[in-house]
Formats: sequence, C-alpha cells, structure tokens
Amino acid sequence: MRRYLFTVFGFGCKLGASQTTGHAAASIKRHSLHRINAQHIDAGKLQAAVAELITHEFTQGACKGGQWQVVL
Repeated sequence: MRRYLFTVFGFGCKLGASQTTGHAAASIKRHSLHRINAQHIDAGKLQAAVAELITHEFTQGACKGGQWQVVL
C-alpha cells in the first residue's frame, strides 16, 4: 500500500519515480514505482477516481445539501 501511495503522490506532483524515491524511505525502489504507474494507473482510472470522490463529497462529505462545510 505504501508504494501505491508514493506512486500516486510522486507522479501526481510530477516528480517522477527517481525524485520520489530520492525523498522516500530506502525500502521504496524506483523500478517499483515505475511498474505500479505503468500497470495500474491510466487516464480512465484517474477519471473514475475523480468522479467517485466528487460524488462522495456531494452525498456524504463536506458538501452535504449543496453547502460546503469546513471539515477539520
């Protein structure tokens, strides 16, 4: 699970695998992040995740009833 989170964070911030592993624990390797990104992340899956998050926020999250609420 840690490698997946590092992959999403690293590629989402446009760091790439090498820069992400340079700032991560020694147990996370560059080739692992590259493989996870290549095999499990694509535009369709990202769009589906964004749609799911938005739907969740409008139905159960910080935007119940159309009014945004500050969640700390």
